Amino acid sequence: MALLPLPRQHQTLVQAQQGAKQWPAMCAYRPKGLHDDMPALEAMQSGLFEYLFLLGGRAGGKSHEVAEAIVELCATTPKRVVCGREFQVSIRDSSRSLLVNKIKAHWSAPEWECLETELRHKNGTLITFIGMARNPESAKSLEGCDIFWGEEAQSFSAASMEILIPTIRESGSMLLFTLNPRYEDDPVYQLAMVDRPDYAFVKVVEFEDNPYLFCSRLVNDLRKAFRSSNRYKHVWRGDLDRNSALLILHHTIRRPPILPGYEHTGRRLYGIDFGGTDPTAFVRLWHFPPQALGRHRDDKGVLYFDREFVQPCRSNREIVAGVKEVCPELAEGRWHVKADSADPKAIGELNEASVPTIGAVKGDGSVLAGLRTLADHDIWISEDCPATGQCAANYRWKADRMGKPTNVPEHQYSHPFDASRYAIEDEDFSGSDGVSYIILGEAS
Repeated sequence: MALLPLPRQHQTLVQAQQGAKQWPAMCAYRPKGLHDDMPALEAMQSGLFEYLFLLGGRAGGKSHEVAEAIVELCATTPKRVVCGREFQVSIRDSSRSLLVNKIKAHWSAPEWECLETELRHKNGTLITFIGMARNPESAKSLEGCDIFWGEEAQSFSAASMEILIPTIRESGSMLLFTLNPRYEDDPVYQLAMVDRPDYAFVKVVEFEDNPYLFCSRLVNDLRKAFRSSNRYKHVWRGDLDRNSALLILHHTIRRPPILPGYEHTGRRLYGIDFGGTDPTAFVRLWHFPPQALGRHRDDKGVLYFDREFVQPCRSNREIVAGVKEVCPELAEGRWHVKADSADPKAIGELNEASVPTIGAVKGDGSVLAGLRTLADHDIWISEDCPATGQCAANYRWKADRMGKPTNVPEHQYSHPFDASRYAIEDEDFSGSDGVSYIILGEAS
């Protein structure tokens, strides 16, 4: 193997020396809580636990540890395993590729059949994959599952957990979650750290536990983050995300307390964001004047989300059916839907199906202008809109290397609010000109 040039050798040595000095400080902080240190495989084999939680920050190897344990366990004992994420548009978004790589490196590799949507072992083991948000009711097919692995579990909604917990009930079955803790009220974090059930295993997995860390480029990212980012504890050590400045829309999950006499002052609005490879999002929201909540007329107005259809759609017919099921009153022709103008074919099919739909006007700065209007209102979200509520809790500005918000919103949780931006476009909300914190600038 050729040696590095002398200047590069010197630079590498200096970086290594600096890293060695920083290492104790990097590892000094660990999130609070009672934690176990047993390897995941040993915990799963022990039969002592019904719930297993592996928490930690980036580069800890949580998913790798769990994937290796599942492959080892399933190679020796027939199991039915379901791997789930809250948002899984396609099989590419699942843990399939990680499990396939672990299978290829395992002694039992010749005994496995790796199909596109499932993994099979000759002993009868079956591993499948599911997205909870797309159709939570389909999770009821989990009955008979031995192991459920919820990855990126900080994103799991309360609705998904309400289906999962009573469904995985076979004798010896396990609910296994890997997550980088985010907010204290996230359902899986609450279950692990606040309402911890009996027979629960909780382990913090940190980057110093990862034997492959120094074989990757992540170690350089780690050192840079430790030097410059105030989000180090959350991103790299698995602490809760306490940077509320990144949150785009502050909101409340319940029906707003509209005062008597103002119930009929609401203006109903409809918007739809066509998904393509993303989920399609349709919302109905109501605008109320600030007086409806007993506030001064110069305070914020109220936007209340009370109907939603948020899921991936394979065809425009699915979109039409979903919209008509959620809001059948649209067929009366008294209201119209504002839609993403980038898909005229879908707009045409909605109109042909007696759902009056027009395209929104999009242009430079329209994203931030729409978000500014949304943030200038008091946002309330019905409990009947779990996907919108989940997205609101996660919809954030991208952070720069210092952890400060940029003017670019994260895309993954934007879909209901893209739909609502279209819905409120060109609406006159005079009398509700309150101003909220928002970053101005250009966004695509």
